[in-house]
Amino acid sequence: MENNEKISDLKIVIIYGDKKVDGENRDGEIEEIPKEPGDTPINKNFFPHYSYMNIFLRDHFKDSPNLQRYANSRDINVLMFLLANEGHITMAETSYPRQKATLISMPRKLTEEQKRSLEQLQKKLKEEGYSVTVFYDYKLEDGLINGKETHGDTEVLNEFVKGKTQKEGNKPNDEKQMEF
Repeated sequence: MENNEKISDLKIVIIYGDKKVDGENRDGEIEEIPKEPGDTPINKNFFPHYSYMNIFLRDHFKDSPNLQRYANSRDINVLMFLLANEGHITMAETSYPRQKATLISMPRKLTEEQKRSLEQLQKKLKEEGYSVTVFYDYKLEDGLINGKETHGDTEVLNEFVKGKTQKEGNKPNDEKQMEF
């Protein structure tokens, strides 16, 4: 990430995994999808995340039939789940006027390159005072996407950056099972 770029200027960030994207290995590369002019926390409902992803997916991930099948989904959670299922980290900037916030979806395994890029993103989020919600450990059961969620300050990303796995009895206090 460029040092002069602000998270608040971005709508979505993708940190690619080791699966080829559009014929290229982009492992650890950071893709930034900037906000359109006028897309602010006050009027963000006029610029939903899914519309940014729909536009982005028209020209990307052409070699992923599953992503292309859902490329016009109006549910950003489905799109983030599909990207995580393909091995990519996705961050959506979800701030409100008085709270800087992000939503991050994690794949089951991170590459070393992704961990380094995630650490860069973590530093930037911390510098800018963001809270973070992380969805991870996704499963598709009976047509529903189930997963786990943890949230807090940027320190919640430490488990993922350091590559530690969560063990029973060693979970963040605010972790909970979720369904969406």
